[in-house]
Amino acid sequence: SYYNMDNGSTADYGVLPSASTMETASNTPLASNNVSQSIVNQYPNNNYNYLQTSSVQYNDGSIGFLEIPRLDIAVKVYEGETLESMKYGAGHFEFTSAWDGNIGVAGHNRGSSGYFEGVKNLRNGDEIIYSTKYGTRYYKVVTKEKISDTDYSWLGWTSDNRITLVTCVEGSSSQRWCIQAVER
Repeated sequence: SYYNMDNGSTADYGVLPSASTMETASNTPLASNNVSQSIVNQYPNNNYNYLQTSSVQYNDGSIGFLEIPRLDIAVKVYEGETLESMKYGAGHFEFTSAWDGNIGVAGHNRGSSGYFEGVKNLRNGDEIIYSTKYGTRYYKVVTKEKISDTDYSWLGWTSDNRITLVTCVEGSSSQRWCIQAVER
């Protein structure tokens, strides 16, 4: 399916499995193995190597480093969007790419590990920098939306390189902030 971006262009997000197939237990990944396999099947020419994060893991267990200069955010990214991963930094959605296409990253916005506290203040054009063993990419924010906590459509495959940040909306357990930035 296609989504209209703020700049008038469209992006192909593919189709994610329905939210009913997602696990929601607080300390388990949001996606099951069946969901992960469904995402792998979406990758063009079965080129899903960028889903594999074990080869890009640093000695401390992180898989990347995320910076948002305007908000003074600098945080390591760990595999898995679990409470355990997000205790130490941001969590990479396991069923999204680790490099090419759409990289999904979740983070807490409050408390001692509230690394994403300010992302609700991002504006179109703000810069997000993501570094891994694959290299460093620079992204420009193109959209910020409040979405349902069961809406995974923003995390589907894209043919362009983008990063999607997801965090809770304070005071609304059924909503999430979703920020997308495209490679500049």
